[in-house]
Amino acid sequence: MFASANRDEGLFEFPNDFDSKRPNVREHLSFGKGTHFCVGASLARLEGNVALERLAARIESVSLVDNNTFPYQPSFALRGLLSLHLDFTAA
Repeated sequence: MFASANRDEGLFEFPNDFDSKRPNVREHLSFGKGTHFCVGASLARLEGNVALERLAARIESVSLVDNNTFPYQPSFALRGLLSLHLDFTAA
């Protein structure tokens, strides 16, 4: 199933954690595989790291809003939230 891709405990030590610097990040399927590998994957990872580091430096805390209902996109292949309400406290 597409929804289970990249969550293989035999391949990734902590498969449910976001870690763009894991040693075997190239095994992740987000950027394709083999001849279909995205040529911009390295740049996209770098941009993502920089953006998250800058954002984290400006935020003291993040918490879920109590009234979250966690609605999911109706799909048999992929699992993704339609919305996620968060509270941020600036640093």
